[in-house]
Amino acid sequence: MSKAAGLNLSNGSTLYLDNSTYKARQNQLHQTASQLNFSKAPFEMENEVCGTEGMFLLADYWHGVSDSSDYLQVFLTKDVNKINNDVQNSINQTDAKIAESFSTNERDYILPAAKAVIPYTPPYVSVTTINNNPGTVFSLEEYLAAFLSVYDVDQETMALAEEWIEAYKAGDPVIIQKMKKYQNLSAQQWENLSEQELKEFTALTVVYTWSNYVVEQGGESVENYDTYKEICEKMTANLYSFKPITEGYDYVEATPDSALIFALKTAMESMGMSDSLAFNVATKVENDGNSYIVYDSQYQPNPKDVNVAYSFDESGFVSVNIEDSYVTDYPLHTNQFLATSRDHAANYMNSQREANPGWDSHGMSDDELVGMYQSVMNPNDLQAMTNIAISDKDFMVNGKYAFDIDYWEDDTSHTWNYDRGISDTFSVALGEMGSNMLYRQDTGNYESYINAALQSSINGSRHNIMLDIATGAGVYADTCSMAVINDEADPLGGGNDYPLHMQLNAANANFGVFSQMYEKFDDDTKYTNIDIGHITYSNQTGDINFNITADTDKTNFFFWHDREEGKTITIDSTIESGKEAIDDYVEGKQAQLKKELQRKQEDLVVDTVIDLTGCINPYLKDGIYFVKDSMAEKDVTMDSVNLVKDGIKVACSESKNFNRGIGGAVTIFGAISKYNNMLATYEADKENYNRIEKLELFYNYNTASGTVGLYDYDTIRKIQDWNQNGIVEILGEDCGKTNEQIYQSMYTASGELKNPVLEKIATDLCDQSFDDLNNNPTAEDIATAYSTIEEESGYTKDEINNAIDVLVNGYSENGEYHVVTDIPFELQHACLDALQEGDSSIDVYYAWETYYQNQ
Repeated sequence: MSKAAGLNLSNGSTLYLDNSTYKARQNQLHQTASQLNFSKAPFEMENEVCGTEGMFLLADYWHGVSDSSDYLQVFLTKDVNKINNDVQNSINQTDAKIAESFSTNERDYILPAAKAVIPYTPPYVSVTTINNNPGTVFSLEEYLAAFLSVYDVDQETMALAEEWIEAYKAGDPVIIQKMKKYQNLSAQQWENLSEQELKEFTALTVVYTWSNYVVEQGGESVENYDTYKEICEKMTANLYSFKPITEGYDYVEATPDSALIFALKTAMESMGMSDSLAFNVATKVENDGNSYIVYDSQYQPNPKDVNVAYSFDESGFVSVNIEDSYVTDYPLHTNQFLATSRDHAANYMNSQREANPGWDSHGMSDDELVGMYQSVMNPNDLQAMTNIAISDKDFMVNGKYAFDIDYWEDDTSHTWNYDRGISDTFSVALGEMGSNMLYRQDTGNYESYINAALQSSINGSRHNIMLDIATGAGVYADTCSMAVINDEADPLGGGNDYPLHMQLNAANANFGVFSQMYEKFDDDTKYTNIDIGHITYSNQTGDINFNITADTDKTNFFFWHDREEGKTITIDSTIESGKEAIDDYVEGKQAQLKKELQRKQEDLVVDTVIDLTGCINPYLKDGIYFVKDSMAEKDVTMDSVNLVKDGIKVACSESKNFNRGIGGAVTIFGAISKYNNMLATYEADKENYNRIEKLELFYNYNTASGTVGLYDYDTIRKIQDWNQNGIVEILGEDCGKTNEQIYQSMYTASGELKNPVLEKIATDLCDQSFDDLNNNPTAEDIATAYSTIEEESGYTKDEINNAIDVLVNGYSENGEYHVVTDIPFELQHACLDALQEGDSSIDVYYAWETYYQNQ
């Protein structure tokens, strides 16, 4: 029996497909092709060494070889990979159909089985051809052929999408009518979509993705450009849904429909469209914190959506402008951002590099850099990102550091609505960039990176990019923490376990470095002759240390100068846990940094960054994404509707991802910000010390950034064990109690909280005494206590019982809180404090401190 890449041929007549072997060989080919990079470094010396005609001819020849290498890489990673997928899917589909025909003993099924694998074949133009000819306008049929060769869209779905587009051209708004049908749905409604609704929603997803594809790839010269552009604008506008009408007002507010956007992105992900312009636009809309004022249908014959306009900026990136529709002359709420597909971002980066042959990759792959381009939101981001892509090994471009840019807002002639400065999403991508360098232990490129950021921020610059990177790195560290939380611990230490640990350590270290640099290089001092010393970094602990020497000239009162040559500034970051951390914490040093970090944490949906950059550490991506579970079955569910159905089914199983508001993605952010607020009042209120000390046992302290969060890998894994096994996991085997015994100690036989337990919870949450609960309280006293708690803290009786259940018994399917980290800090603290009121032998804080001491 002969074997070839998973295809086993027996006697030359029978074909067997070994899916796992086939897939492994295909991945091996893709990985090898991705690393097929012809070094262009010698071209930098071309002018110096080419002195004769023969040398010029030789150099020209090697340029051709280099270009051929690039074309071959694209061909292998895109076209050949697509062909391999098609072959595998075709064999599996045919096998499934024929098996179905045999199982029903109806020979009539065999012909449809053969027809099912005949692909839709409009005139073929490869994606490589289109990508290698940016600016060339092809026909719609040619674009469609390229579109279908990349994405998993079956013939029936594409035909329905085209039917709706033709209807829209003729004045039938069927697309928008269908779109509105899916606004304001709950997770349960999404999960229970009928087969017909799934077909419709899949076709809507294809319409949106295809229309954005035509607009971006074809530009204004492609046929029917205005129609496709209008479809993009109208469908984007309908990613916003209306809040309930307020009586007496002639307008309503529109905000992003997070469930609809999430479902749309899930559908795109399921069909392989996460690299598309449509996915990029939807992700950025998802993160829009505005409430837009729009016309109310009660007062207008035709209700109006938010205003959305697509245009192109000079780079060819699509610019999306979103505004109120109620007041159009001077809208109160606007949001303008740049968006791009990965293909366009790659073309743009390559075109910029062709004009700047001295560029260096800084140890990053093209995929990573292109992913960063997709996080760009405004012209400042784009300029900085392009400088990174074309800069030399020292991050220099034409004698300037990459981050020394001309900010668009400094030019008063512009009337744009873009955010000023560096955007939140791009600042996180910059933080991710430094973290990835440390993850690879590439301290050489990391040194150049931090030097460029430092040099671009000091000596009179009005824009300190170190603050942007520091706060972005903080959000990225939170993202890494969430990836560990969402990932199942591997008791054998395999799978995602090790790389997630190392990525979290790298993110913590990078966060600490930029936070400390921002703090220690103050605005009143001029720095010259800056030199960054040897960087010592441990990927096992996340500890990082190095010295920076510089000549300083500080301006004091009355223009008095304080000069020092060779001043040493030490950068040192580590993660502390347990009681020692509270002793090292000093509040107030970095108030601006912490304020900006908190704003980013509240405003950014944490996994937006993952969606935008797309190609970060794959283990980290696995920890965040859930659609990977359905994508793994792609070889047996080929048609578009089944792919989308599977994706939404998996999405709904993690229903917390639906109906998520801005800043609501991760409850733990609230705990961190509340913790920092408590520390800020520490000196003023000594009574807070006990609860601060207790909370410190659960979270960790970054010595360089001066912030608190879930930064320690072992702490996160311990909390996962808590979720799985209940509070006995924290108390230890020697506590002599079961979860059930501890839980029952807090409740009466009738299932109500014991009075001392309720009093402790009420006192902690409301900061007032509830003495009535200590002296034979009446039912009315107890009801009043619960009413006061809800009024003062917002927590209901059901939420309190839910929190106690989770804290004691671990993971719960019921209620609003499912795991320990879902519970807001003050409620978590109050319930844990009340444990001793039920059983005086229970001391969870002592148990945690003992755990840390034994590490």
